[in-house]
Amino acid sequence: MMRPMTSDLRPDRSADVVESFLDALSELATAAGAPVAAWVRERMRRARSQGEPSGGRLSEKWSYQIHGAGCAFFHRDGREVDVDLDDSDPAELTFDVWRLSRHARSIGLTAPDTSLMAELDSKVVEGRLTRSQEGWWVLPA
Repeated sequence: MMRPMTSDLRPDRSADVVESFLDALSELATAAGAPVAAWVRERMRRARSQGEPSGGRLSEKWSYQIHGAGCAFFHRDGREVDVDLDDSDPAELTFDVWRLSRHARSIGLTAPDTSLMAELDSKVVEGRLTRSQEGWWVLPA
């Protein structure tokens, strides 16, 4: 009889990944002293119009790197959170499963993309997230 691979025995941790990601966004808002979208938008403006560095420290625990449409945040414990500003409403943050998978790896978890999408959609039903377009979720301001 063929034994299943150990990765097949791991429980689905998609709920833990999504909660960790949302908790980290809340932690970032506290560290920034402002909604994360507003903080990112201001840093992007300063980096592009005033020549300020596109990366640096947000707090003792968090650093950041502005990129194309958003910002990646890095906690000293290894957690990563990457978000974009929503095109339709720059006061809101948007992210996709790829960004969520990066966060999962940074906290030592894995979850199938389909499970992550289902968990994100459950947060839409709960009213904690919305959908901006296919494959993208929004954290309302």
